[in-house]
Amino acid sequence: TVKENSITVDTGFMNKEENDCYMYKVQDVTLKASLLERMFGLGTIVCHTGDTTNPQLVLYHNYPTIAFAFLDFHGRSW
Repeated sequence: TVKENSITVDTGFMNKEENDCYMYKVQDVTLKASLLERMFGLGTIVCHTGDTTNPQLVLYHNYPTIAFAFLDFHGRSW
């Protein structure tokens, strides 16, 4: 879940895990997209953070517009 101030990633089926990262900790954003993902308008977003427990937050197969929202939040452009 992407909110204005934080990102929450829920994983697991039997054993649930929730990982929160606040936007002010995101230092850099990388968007990776294979040919197949690009055909469907998807991509993998990697957030490089200053978080000590999870320095990389990976959002698999998301819409690239989410990455644009991160970049806009940090005053950067593609």
